[in-house]
Amino acid sequence: MAWKVLFKSCASFIGILKEKIFSNEFVSKHRSKAEDFTRDRKLPFHTLLLFLINLVKGSLQDELDNFFKILNQSDIAVREVTKSALCNARKKLKYGAFQELTRDVETYGYRHVFKKKWKGFRLLAVDGSTLQVPRTAEVTEHFGAWHPADGQPCPVARISMMTDVLNDFIVDAVIKPKAIGERLLAMEHMQHIGINDLVLFDRGYPAFWLFSKVRSRGAHFCARMNKGVWKVVDDFIATGLEEHIVNLKPGAQVVKQ
Repeated sequence: MAWKVLFKSCASFIGILKEKIFSNEFVSKHRSKAEDFTRDRKLPFHTLLLFLINLVKGSLQDELDNFFKILNQSDIAVREVTKSALCNARKKLKYGAFQELTRDVETYGYRHVFKKKWKGFRLLAVDGSTLQVPRTAEVTEHFGAWHPADGQPCPVARISMMTDVLNDFIVDAVIKPKAIGERLLAMEHMQHIGINDLVLFDRGYPAFWLFSKVRSRGAHFCARMNKGVWKVVDDFIATGLEEHIVNLKPGAQVVKQ
């Protein structure tokens, strides 16, 4: 019975998303120019969007051919759209379309689908990484590059995600130039947390100002901490105890931050 209710709820939401994607208001809001997606093309706004959210993993041309094979209910993959046409159409689409759809999924999901919690807390894990981006002058100038000992500079961006680990849902994700640190990227996620959230940080994140931001939102945090960085941590380890309550006291510079 529970699965039937969930299936019905998800089917209903897919209908809501479909209606939004095909709406003139959504198209106007998320196209780069007013004249974009106004002509009758093989890759209109809604088709382009559905293709891009279809977890493209293989080569673009193979993915396109298979996508239109399924779309046209054909037994044979016929080339209808080239990858160059896709790249041109993609430039006309604003990334905000994906952000808006993600927020819709989040709102609907927490009302009807995402119910798992740990001792009453929503568990939100924050983690960051780097991502290789296309090797163009414009991209390199914006995101920056790693300079290996051998070979050409490699354009790299820094990414960060906040994930609801129990419900397997990405609450927020950001991509920024590599010069911006993981802690600053984590700060951008804080607008999505609140009361009864428990934010999980790895060893690279502990900082008074970040903890303070979490608490200012009414949320809580749990963080791994390195030895040799926080004296209170080293003193605790030296006791041999498994658990203990200690006070973390910020210094003058930390208070200023």
